[in-house]
Amino acid sequence: MLLLSRKGVTDLTLRNQSNALYKLPSCMNDIELEGLSLFNCIFKPPCDFRGFHKLKNLTLLQVVLELNDVTSFLWMPYLMNLQVRACTGFPDSKLYAPRLSEIFFLTMTTENLELSHFMDCLKLKTVILVSYYLKSFATEAERLPAYPNSLNAITLFEFDFDDEDQIFSLLQLLRVSLNLDVLHLVLSLKKKTDGMEVNIVNHFEGPAYRTLGVLHKLQRLIVKNFHGSKIEMFFVKFIFVSAPLLLKTVIHEDAESVDESQSLKISELLGFPRASPKLKMHVNRRSNTSILTPDGSSQVGG
Repeated sequence: MLLLSRKGVTDLTLRNQSNALYKLPSCMNDIELEGLSLFNCIFKPPCDFRGFHKLKNLTLLQVVLELNDVTSFLWMPYLMNLQVRACTGFPDSKLYAPRLSEIFFLTMTTENLELSHFMDCLKLKTVILVSYYLKSFATEAERLPAYPNSLNAITLFEFDFDDEDQIFSLLQLLRVSLNLDVLHLVLSLKKKTDGMEVNIVNHFEGPAYRTLGVLHKLQRLIVKNFHGSKIEMFFVKFIFVSAPLLLKTVIHEDAESVDESQSLKISELLGFPRASPKLKMHVNRRSNTSILTPDGSSQVGG
């Protein structure tokens, strides 16, 4: 690492394969990196460290950040792509990255992600989150003086339609994502009872969310692990009537929980009214795929 720090390296991937975490040496702090990927490491910068000021791409996997009150603010004015997976210490850091265009958070934790500490969001194009962070992200996006108009793709993992906070946060985010092109939901595999669905369904039926054209640029909707619950069906119906340019919807049934009767119920999606005359819908089942063509006819393929 000392040799690399003296050779002017600009892109570094450090993949630690041992069982013990590798502590990054202090010589790392002086490297003017543009790309950095760390796996299974500990990063404890000195008090005078302010961040890699030339860094454009940062990937952290199983990294422990040990930051103090001084080093918790990281200055990365050129950072464009940020990926954080299975890390600790990162939600507490403050990151200045006004050029950030892609953010990827898959840390399995219930800690809040204080996005007000991270960036102004205005240049974000792609957001990939575990849904633990959805509420914080939606709240910060709505508080911005200008909406994140560059945001065109959202992917949410472990999304749970039985969680009111997640549903309302998603709708909140959709309202401010005026140029959203792709919405991808990977639903939680664990399905709860339908006991609380009635109240949430009523919100979709109410005037607050019956706003035609609110998703006026959405072209693709993808939902994986679809269970066919009432709220899931109502959500797809809401998207259909709110997205006049929607071209493709793909529903992947959850093979673990969907039986034949539920699968038949899910097929009712093919007949839902829609604002887009060009919409093609695919329902992927365990045995076949049903497709609804733009003229409204239904096809079933193996």
